[in-house]
Amino acid sequence: MDRKTFRLVLLVSCCHALVHVYEQSFSSVEQLIAETFGVSQATTGLLGTSFRLPFGLCALAAGWLADRWGQKVMLAIYLVGCGLTSLFLFSAGKTAAETGNIAILFVALPMLGLFASIYHPAGLALIAQRTTPENRPLSLGYHGILGSLGIAAGPLLASWVLYSGGSWQSFYLALSVPGIVLALVVFFALRDGAGDGEAAAPAAAPPFDATGPVLPMPDSHSGFELQGDNQNRAAKGPANADSLAAQETAAPSHSSVSEEKPAWRHYFLLITATTLAGFVYSAVMTFLPRYLDDSGLFPHLPRESVRNILSGTVLLLGMIGQYTAGRWATPRTLERMLAGVFWASLPLLIVMGAVSGTWRVLAAAVFMPVFFMHQPLYNSLVAKYVPRRRRSMAYGLSFTLSFGGGSIGPAVVGFIQARSGDYGNLAAYAVLALTIGAAAAMVRLLARKAAVTQGHGH
Repeated sequence: MDRKTFRLVLLVSCCHALVHVYEQSFSSVEQLIAETFGVSQATTGLLGTSFRLPFGLCALAAGWLADRWGQKVMLAIYLVGCGLTSLFLFSAGKTAAETGNIAILFVALPMLGLFASIYHPAGLALIAQRTTPENRPLSLGYHGILGSLGIAAGPLLASWVLYSGGSWQSFYLALSVPGIVLALVVFFALRDGAGDGEAAAPAAAPPFDATGPVLPMPDSHSGFELQGDNQNRAAKGPANADSLAAQETAAPSHSSVSEEKPAWRHYFLLITATTLAGFVYSAVMTFLPRYLDDSGLFPHLPRESVRNILSGTVLLLGMIGQYTAGRWATPRTLERMLAGVFWASLPLLIVMGAVSGTWRVLAAAVFMPVFFMHQPLYNSLVAKYVPRRRRSMAYGLSFTLSFGGGSIGPAVVGFIQARSGDYGNLAAYAVLALTIGAAAAMVRLLARKAAVTQGHGH
């Protein structure tokens, strides 16, 4: 990976980290909100779903807009929107607490989910366009590592704010600042260099989709680069203008040839499986601080700080899985590795449901790096199956289903745990284990289909 591509991946990955800070913001203060309004876990589960539903469902529209307006514009809108909505949550949250009216949160949290939904189709498409099949898994591994940092940073930041004497409303005030700051960085550091970016690929016959030939579409937004790279390229001359272009126009590998042939059936089977994984992800992430609340560790600290410190710590371990998957994966092994990750997650979910006390910290610490391995694998597979000009929409649809369809996870798990008494946790995690098992079976089928396709030289 050349330095220019690495810098681009790093900046976009910072946007990825922040979107997961916003994603984890509600779960980091979920119990405090329940105490403020005197509501049960069933109600806060619905609140979690109210954020995650637009977080997923609006991703498709965000991908469509990213294909037309450009990823830079959409990334800036996401950052400014999340920053301002966090400011609104600070103000509206104080008013709601004084009046006892929780309804305002059912308005504000979906707004946050709406703006946060923009990141994944825009950011992932940008990385997919600026990497090759060979370095893309590693690029997405770095991208995932920053995402894991963001997931962990949410509860850790909440812990710091609460330990410093702040309220859950103050936490949202703190979250308004990085969104605005990073929006300015993206606006001034990213350059939409239409025609300056990647060299044109060799001419090829138009691919076909289900309705016939797909005519080439101009991709005026694929030439993103950091400000200053244009001048560096001019100084180096055309021979060294873009090492990425040189990689893409070199002797074609198996994987680069396959990218010219869309595999839509593989793609739709993949996103069906990851919708089930999204159900598991949403449920586990929303209630993780509550899950770790009875660990009994650090009794001298406030419980609201301890549960967030523990959540942030175990979520940091997800980086190990992200990096390992990105480092080990190759275009030929993606499907088999993803199936293996889902199968390995099944017994770990059962263990999470069965243990209590301090053992919960250990169970979560083992589950996180294993489960989070799926993210760079899945994102690489979307790029593998979908042609370049369709990737923003493809990522948008995939996140619409995985985050949108998966958004019912918190509501379902909250309902089960609120009504199942002492066995609520075991029952809820058993449902999650069955769900990830179904996803694993689908990806195993996908791996077999991919093996047949590769055997025929696809």
